[in-house]
Amino acid sequence: MRYIVASLFCLTSFIRACTGYAVYVDETWSTKASTIYDPLNRTVYICIDGDFNHVWKVSMDARTIETFSGFTEDQSMQLGDNGITVKELRFWL
Repeated sequence: MRYIVASLFCLTSFIRACTGYAVYVDETWSTKASTIYDPLNRTVYICIDGDFNHVWKVSMDARTIETFSGFTEDQSMQLGDNGITVKELRFWL
């Protein structure tokens, strides 16, 4: 399996490029969360509800989630065994 090695610039450019394309909406359901995985750094980037202006960063090693871009203040928290829900992330907006 090949991985794409990207700089921070490439990551933010990719997230911006997803706007309007990576979201599905119809009468019965819509995209709740979109993710980008960085397996080399064991990191996951998350956007919710088709909002690619707000990005969270999850560290699999530290078991933390933090605001990554688009937020007015920095926030982070330790992830427990149950993780975090989209509903809980909406409170960070």
